[in-house]
Amino acid sequence: MKQILVDNVVTLKKQIQDKTMDFRTRNTRSAFTNNENITHSHALRSRSKASQTLQQRDSRNVLGDIGNKLQSRKIEGSKKAISKGSKARSQVKNIPPAALRSEINNNIGDEQMEVESENAFELKPSIENVPDIDSFDMDYPEYCSEYVKDIYEYLHKLQDEHLVPADYMNNQADISPRMRTILIDWLIEVHMKFKLLQETLYLTVSLIDRYLAKNNVNRRKLQLVGVSAMFIAAKFEEIYAPEVNDFVYITDDAYTREEILDMERTVLNSIQFRVATAYPLHFLRRASKVADADPRTHTLAKYLVELTLPNFQFIRYKPAMIAAACLSLAKMMLLAGSWNSTIAAYTKYTEAELTDCINEIFEMTRNAKDSQFKAIYNKYGHSRFHKVSFLAEQQIANAMYKK
Repeated sequence: MKQILVDNVVTLKKQIQDKTMDFRTRNTRSAFTNNENITHSHALRSRSKASQTLQQRDSRNVLGDIGNKLQSRKIEGSKKAISKGSKARSQVKNIPPAALRSEINNNIGDEQMEVESENAFELKPSIENVPDIDSFDMDYPEYCSEYVKDIYEYLHKLQDEHLVPADYMNNQADISPRMRTILIDWLIEVHMKFKLLQETLYLTVSLIDRYLAKNNVNRRKLQLVGVSAMFIAAKFEEIYAPEVNDFVYITDDAYTREEILDMERTVLNSIQFRVATAYPLHFLRRASKVADADPRTHTLAKYLVELTLPNFQFIRYKPAMIAAACLSLAKMMLLAGSWNSTIAAYTKYTEAELTDCINEIFEMTRNAKDSQFKAIYNKYGHSRFHKVSFLAEQQIANAMYKK
C-alpha cells in the first residue's frame, strides 16, 4: 500500500514537470513568433518608407515635363535659388518679341549676357545671317516652331504645283475674265452671308481657277461651278459647313440639289481630289510675323490681298508674291518701316522683285472706291476690320510718294 502511494507521487511529479516544460516551450515559441512578426513588420515599414521615398523622388508632372502646359515662373520674391540662365529663360516669355529683339541687339556686346544667357538667347539663323524668328516661340507648341520652316517650304512647292496658266481664259469659248470677276464678287457676299472662314474663300477661288483651266464651261453653268467650289471648300475648311440646300436657296433655286452634288463630283475628279493648296493668306501671316506688323498693318495687307481675288490679272502671280507685295504696300501706306533683309529672306522676295506686282496692286487700290464690284471694299469698311478700306484711300498718297 505504501509502495503504491509512492509510485503515484512520483508519477504525479513527472506529469507536473512535463506540463511545465510544455508551457515553457509554448511561451518561448510564442515570444519568438512575436519577435519575428515585429521584426518582419519593421522590415515592411522600412521597405514601404523606402518605396514611398523613391516614388516621391521619381514622381513627375508628365504633361508639364513634355511641355503641353505653359508654366509661369515667379522670378521676383521666390524663396528658391534660381540660376541666372533659367531666370533669363523665364523673362523671355514676358517680353514682347519686338522688345526682346531690341534688348538682344542693345546688349549683344555684353560679355556677361553672352555667358549667362547663351542658351536662352542663342539664335540659329537658317538663312545666312538672318535671325531665327521662331526661336522665341519654342515654349509655345501651337506655333510649331520646330518644323514651321519645313511647312512653308512645302507650301512654296505646293503653290508651284497648283499654278494655273495666266491665259487660260483664251481657251474658254463662252465665258470671260469679267464674268469670273462678277462670280467671285458675288461669292464674297455669299461668304459673308454664311459667316465662313477666310480660308474657305481663298480655297473657293483656287478651286474655280483650277477647274476652269482644264474644262470649258458654259456661262449658264459658271455660277454652278462657283457654288459647288464653295461647297467643297466649306466642307474642307469649316467645322460646321453649310448644307447643299443652303446653296440651292442662295442661288434662288437656279440649280437643284442633284446638280450641285453632280458638279461637286465633277470638280473633285477634275482636280484629282487634291483639294489642299497654298493660299496668299498663309504667306501673309508668316510675312507679318517676320515684319512684326501691328494688327492694322496686317489687316490692311489682308484687304489688299482680297482685292486681288476677283481680278484676273493677278492670276500670273504666285500666292507668296501677292502676299509679300501687299504687305510691302501696306507698310508704305502706313509708314511702318522698310522692306529689310530679314523680311526678304523669309518671304523669298526682295523689294525690287515685287515692284511690278506692287504697282498693279497700287492702281487697283486707288480705283477700289469707284469700282463696279465693291463687295471687298464694303466688307473692309466695317469697324471690325479697322475700316482699312477707307484708311487705304487716306494713306494712298504715302505709297504714291514712295512709288
